[in-house]
Amino acid sequence: MMIDITDDGEREAHTYGEVMRHVIAHEIHHIG
Repeated sequence: MMIDITDDGEREAHTYGEVMRHVIAHEIHHIG
């Protein structure tokens, strides 16, 4: 499990796939 900080500043445990999906979406958001 990995720890990710949500936009609300809350700590949530995510699976690897969910973390990668979040990171990819985040990168696309900045690139786009």
